[in-house]
Amino acid sequence: QADSVLKTKIISVDEETRSVTSSTDTALQLETIMTISSELRSSAGQLLWRDKKLRTSKVFGTSGDSVVTSSAAFSSSGLSQSDLNSLDSREITRGQEKEVLEEMSDKLAKKVYELAVLPEF
Repeated sequence: QADSVLKTKIISVDEETRSVTSSTDTALQLETIMTISSELRSSAGQLLWRDKKLRTSKVFGTSGDSVVTSSAAFSSSGLSQSDLNSLDSREITRGQEKEVLEEMSDKLAKKVYELAVLPEF
């Protein structure tokens, strides 16, 4: 049986436009902000740790021209520059957004571990 239970829920995922083209008002960069609530309770129900608003954010490109192809994230994506050139902005945005959400989830999971669990060891 577990000594404690960790409960975490996503409170919100918001997007904000960071930069646009001047001629068409098309978004070139979006910022995604994820907020979670998390608590750790003993198996007896005693609250051991809680943070109601942990946040992280990340900016990503929405067009081939705004994607940094020399970044580590792009290198590990499995795409080449020619692949990127063949995608439209909607496909690029969806791919970037998926990657960003995964990165932010990992980052917040590590943060919860460092704040809630690691101090007890």
